Amino acid sequence: MLKISYEECLKIDITSIDNATLKSLEALSIRFTRLTNLLSKRLLASIDLIEMTDEGSYIDKLNRAEKRGIIKSTIEFKEIDDLINRFWDSTDPSHLYADMLAYSPTLLETAKNCKTYSQKYLG
Repeated sequence: MLKISYEECLKIDITSIDNATLKSLEALSIRFTRLTNLLSKRLLASIDLIEMTDEGSYIDKLNRAEKRGIIKSTIEFKEIDDLINRFWDSTDPSHLYADMLAYSPTLLETAKNCKTYSQKYLG
């Protein structure tokens, strides 16, 4: 679903947001947040449990995911988490939509990498 919102929002001039474009951008933000949480809080944690390496902090989990090749960079993924926190804490998050668009390909690639990495446990 993030891919659909991402492709739709790429066509939007985010410097001129109206009600129609706001609806699309809000859908992007929700899907962006949902996929980030699914990846970072559930899938990466599940892989750690399967591989019996579920100890440590959130940063430790991201570091292991980076070593596995699931995420490109712990720092980049932490920036995505920080972006989500700033988005939900902001009274006017419109200035953050461009960042969500910029990071969406990273999330989509991470989802693909997670699926590829997990294939070894299915067969």
